[in-house]
Amino acid sequence: MNILFVHSVERAVSRHGLLGQGQLQFGISYISAVLKEAGHVTELLVLSGEHEGKARSAVEETMQRFAPDMVAMTCVSTQFPFIDRIARHIRHAYPDAFLVIGGPHVSLSPESAESSVYNAVCVSEGEYPMRELAAQLSVTRKVSGIPNMWLRREDGSMEKNSNRAFIQDLDALPFPDREMWRRWVDSSDPYLPTVLLGRGCPHRCTYCSNHALHCLSEGRYVRFRAPERIVAEIEEVRSDAEAHRHTVFLETDTITADIEWSHRLCAALKRYNTSLRQPLRFRCNFRITRRANDDALFRALAEANIRHLNIGLEAGSERVRRDVLRRDYTNEEFRDVVALARKHGIAISLFNMIGIPGETPADHLETVRLNREARPVETLTSIFYPYPGTELHRICIDRGLVPEGQELKSERRSAYLDLPEFPRRKVQRAYDLFEWRVSRGQLPLHVRLRKLLRRYIGKSDAVNRAFMALLPIWHRVHSPGSASRTQGGYSP
Repeated sequence: MNILFVHSVERAVSRHGLLGQGQLQFGISYISAVLKEAGHVTELLVLSGEHEGKARSAVEETMQRFAPDMVAMTCVSTQFPFIDRIARHIRHAYPDAFLVIGGPHVSLSPESAESSVYNAVCVSEGEYPMRELAAQLSVTRKVSGIPNMWLRREDGSMEKNSNRAFIQDLDALPFPDREMWRRWVDSSDPYLPTVLLGRGCPHRCTYCSNHALHCLSEGRYVRFRAPERIVAEIEEVRSDAEAHRHTVFLETDTITADIEWSHRLCAALKRYNTSLRQPLRFRCNFRITRRANDDALFRALAEANIRHLNIGLEAGSERVRRDVLRRDYTNEEFRDVVALARKHGIAISLFNMIGIPGETPADHLETVRLNREARPVETLTSIFYPYPGTELHRICIDRGLVPEGQELKSERRSAYLDLPEFPRRKVQRAYDLFEWRVSRGQLPLHVRLRKLLRRYIGKSDAVNRAFMALLPIWHRVHSPGSASRTQGGYSP
């Protein structure tokens, strides 16, 4: 079978659509690899919500050239209205196309897709359900009895099959399909090739969909791959002539979810690096916990050449973190982690959120102060958005904070909620000026002005498109081996 995957992005961030392998979507990459292993042919189409006319033209060209037997779509909540319009367009132009949709949004809200034009809705993990679906479709259009699948009957009703257990042996899956992304990736960028370490998060943060996805199926939700299997994939990525060969991002919600496994991984990475003439550097996400504030762990990270950690501060107010976000650590524990990273020569980036329900402008200034104190090499800041299925989404609904019928155009960059304690215009201003305030007295004025200009450029689709068209020139001027690239520093 020919199977077309459709992935949506809010805006095309390069002339190709994506900046590097760091932006590939692992869900469909693994599904594609499983389908290819079963003998099917797959192709990827990346569409941008800011160019809906061009998106429809791209759909037409691909449908006629590739002639897919199945179109598999995925999206996050804010992209669902756009991807649903694309699905309806395909249904109208190609009424015989078999349409299936999956991903986090429909996994948590399958009813939103049930009333639309899809033949199937994939809930939870999709590798084996999609393989079974393709096998049945190869024989008949009357598909049935596939766990994790809601299947459209001839009378229009849905056969709602139960969910299968989470995949326990992630090492049984083939390596993700990176080839499908090659035409969509701007290889001149500084973003890093990425290897997935595992799936699931043990924490129950109220703003994150993990606590809801955890409830979809039976079995262990937090799972990690064998360190030896991870190293084998790193070697495959490193050997790719078009990949950035010196730094790899190790993707998982937090490397501290299983401390014993973390030490085994670090030992495997250390052994692997001793075999290389030029050792690789690594970067990963780090969640602050009392068990993770440990010198032995940071020493192991440094010996594995993990030289950059993304740390989720989220809010500088202990009250907001504890009572609203369910992230229970003190500011002193945060300072301890920063000190341990600095002691072992590990750079840090900080994730921050603005406009959290219950947050005040004074709370936000605490976030600014902690960022200034920590002096991260990069701040990764977003405006809070209530994802359906999360606990904070329910709270926002109960408080009447979610605007009805308002389609968000710029997820995480535009203020969505108008909070009585933190009005929308103040949230937007706080977001726009965040880096300017954090870097005051720490960066040269021209660098601060460039960062501020970049923030405002991002608010205009037209200006941002022009900026992205010129971005490859910036990357060519700056050496690929520069410190900012190697350590995952800021882009212009």
